Amino acid sequence: MPLTFAMIGNPSPLLWVAVRVVLGVTGIASLLLLAAIIALEPHEPVWPHRIAVVGCAAFSLQTAFLDALVWPYYFPS
Repeated sequence: MPLTFAMIGNPSPLLWVAVRVVLGVTGIASLLLLAAIIALEPHEPVWPHRIAVVGCAAFSLQTAFLDALVWPYYFPS
């Protein structure tokens, strides 16, 4: 958020690249976290693992798709 506020307050190409890099790294990290959770071998009961997968998938959708790809398209650079 600080980079976004800095971009709004004083836009520059360097800040725009920094914002995009941070959003991209966050999206990739969330996808890696999702892969790690899916790879876990759950013990009984399995429902906590399934809930974790669904929650992390929603988080990954937000960070990897919406934040990293959709949001920057609509943000004036």
